[in-house]
Amino acid sequence: MNIGALAWGLLLLPVQEPPKRPMEWGDFPVFVWRQEREKQPLDARLKASFGATNLGRDENAATLVADQLAFYVDNAAGRDELHLDRDDAYEKRFQRWYSSRDDALLVRQPCLNDPEIRARLAATLSRTLERYGEHPGLGLSLGDEVSFTPYGSPDDSCLCEHCEIHWREFLRREVLAGSCSLPLDFTLARGSTDAARLALETGESQPIEAWLTRRAFTQASMQTRLAELALIARNSQPSAHLGLLGGIGRSAFGGVAIERVLPLLDFIECYRVGDARESMFTLRADDQRVVQTIFFDELHRAAPAWFAWESWMRGADGLVIWSDRDLARAPRYLETLERSVGQIRTVRERAPWYRPAPRGVAVVNDGNSIAFGWLVDAALDGPTWPHRRQGWQEQHGSRERSLRAWLRLLEDCGAMPGALPLERVGAETVARFPVLVLNHLRVLDAPGMERLEAFLSASGKLLVRGELGRIDRFGRAPLNPPLEELQRRHPDSIFEFGAELDGYPAERLGGGAGLRERATKILRHDPKSLAPWRMQVDGACWPWIRSWSQSADGSLLCVSLPNFAPAELDRDLGSQTSPTREDQERGLSAIAVVPEGFEVHWLHPPNASGLQCNLPCGEPAVFLLQARPSK
Repeated sequence: MNIGALAWGLLLLPVQEPPKRPMEWGDFPVFVWRQEREKQPLDARLKASFGATNLGRDENAATLVADQLAFYVDNAAGRDELHLDRDDAYEKRFQRWYSSRDDALLVRQPCLNDPEIRARLAATLSRTLERYGEHPGLGLSLGDEVSFTPYGSPDDSCLCEHCEIHWREFLRREVLAGSCSLPLDFTLARGSTDAARLALETGESQPIEAWLTRRAFTQASMQTRLAELALIARNSQPSAHLGLLGGIGRSAFGGVAIERVLPLLDFIECYRVGDARESMFTLRADDQRVVQTIFFDELHRAAPAWFAWESWMRGADGLVIWSDRDLARAPRYLETLERSVGQIRTVRERAPWYRPAPRGVAVVNDGNSIAFGWLVDAALDGPTWPHRRQGWQEQHGSRERSLRAWLRLLEDCGAMPGALPLERVGAETVARFPVLVLNHLRVLDAPGMERLEAFLSASGKLLVRGELGRIDRFGRAPLNPPLEELQRRHPDSIFEFGAELDGYPAERLGGGAGLRERATKILRHDPKSLAPWRMQVDGACWPWIRSWSQSADGSLLCVSLPNFAPAELDRDLGSQTSPTREDQERGLSAIAVVPEGFEVHWLHPPNASGLQCNLPCGEPAVFLLQARPSK
C-alpha cells in the first residue's frame, strides 16, 4: 500500500463542523504551512481543526476564499532577494573567497542596494498587492527569515559599487550626527573583519570603530529596504496588514533588529533564539499580532502540545504549523496539535482579555555589543572566523550562553522577563522594569552611561554579568571602568553575577537553588514582578514557566507550564529529586500554592478541583486567582 496515500487517507476521518466564516485574528488562527500545495488548498480535517493556511505569492486565492479559509500571503515582495540560501552557488563562491580572500568576491547576490533589485522588489510587491487587493486574507508577509547575510552568519559582503555609494552617504550622516569619527573617504573594504580582529591585539581603535560602523550600515541597508516596501504597501493598500516571519533578532552581520522593524508591521514572528521573542513581546503595540511556528519533533511525544501552549501563554495570537506533510505522515503529531489548539481556544473563550506581557525585569541589548561580542569570541578563531556561523555563535558565544542562563533563571524565579534596547532605557523604564540585566554589554559610551545613571537614580537596580563598557562606539577604552563608576554612585543598586551563572541551565533541574534565591531576593524589589503563586509537585524539583494577566475586576489568569527544553528530556538528570523522562511522559499531579485569602477557579485541565490538578504531558495549569469573598 502507498504509505503517502494512507497518511492522507487518515486525514479524511470524520471531522468537526467546518467554520461558517474565515477565521480572524481574534479566533486564534493556526496556519498549516502547505508543502503539498498541488493536491488541494487544505484537507477538510486540517481546515476544520486549524482554519488557516499560507498562500504562495503566485497562487490563486479564490479557492481559499470560497473554502472559507483564513490565510496570509508568503514573501509578498519576493523571497530570494531578502532571504539568502547557502546553496551550491553560494558555497562555491564562499570557498573561492575563503581560499583567496579576494575582495572582488565579496558581493551580495542579489545586492539590496542595487537599484535594479530595489525596483524588482517594489514591482513584485505591487503585483502582489494588486493580485490580492480584494482578498488580502489576514495579511501579507514581506519576507521570511530575512537577513543581509545567510541566517545572520559572518560575511563581509557587500563591496559592490552600489554599496560603496550608499556607504558614503551613511558615513556622512553618522559623522554629522557625532556617532562616528572616521574620515569621510574611509572605504567599506577597510572596515574588514580581519582588520578588526587584528586590532583587538594591538589596541587600535579606528579598525574597531570602522568595523562596528560597517555592521551598522548593513543593518541599516536591510531596514531601509523593508521600510521602503512597507511604504509602498501603505500607499497602495492602506488597510493591508503587513508582517515579517522567521525573525532571529539582530546578529553581528545580519538578522533584523526587532525594535527598528516592529513599527512597520501589523504582525510578526520570531524564533526562540536569543532574546528575539522577549523583544517582540516587550515592544509590540496593543494592535500588533504575534504568531509562532511549531516544528515537528519526532523524538518527543509532548513537544507539539508544549510548544503550542508555551506560545499562547507568552502572548501569541496564532500559530504556524510546519507542515501539512509532517501532519500527514505523523498522525500523533496531528492529534496532539488538534487537541492542544482546541483546548487553547476554549480557554481563550473563557478569558478573552488574557494578554500577558513581560514586566519586572528585562535584558538590555545593544547592536554594537552584539557585534563586538562576536568579534571578541571570534578572535580565538584567527583567520578561520568565517566558519563561526550564527548557529554556532548561538550555542557557544559568551553573550549568548549567558543570555540563555539569564532567561531560564529569571523564569524559574517566577518572572516574565522582557528585553529592551539600551537606547530606550531611562528613568521612565523603572515603572515597568525596575530591574535590568546588563549581559556582556561590552560597548558603552557617554549617552549609554547617562541612560543607566537616570535609571539607577530613579531607584532601578542592575544585574551585571560580564564586561561592561570595555570600549565605546569609537572603539576606545574608557578612562575609568564604567562598572566602578556606577557602583561608586549607586553601591546598593548593582549586583554582579559571575561565571557560575552560565552553568545554571545544566544544573537547574537538580540544583541552582542558590542562584534562584539570590535573584528572587533582588526581584522582590517590586512585588508585581514575580508570580504570586507557585506549583508544587511532591518528590520532584520541577521548574515552571509562569505567565499572568489581570482582568478588569482584578482577577488574575494564571498559567503554569513545566519548563523543559527539548534537550533536557534526554539528559541523565542525576538526581532522585529531579523528574525523569518517564515522569514527563506520564504527566504529573501538582498543587497550586496561592496567597492566603485567595481561591482558585480552574480553566484547565477541566477535571481539576480545589488546589490540585493532574496535568497531561505538555499541558499547563490554567486558573483564575481571585480574592475569597468576605463573609
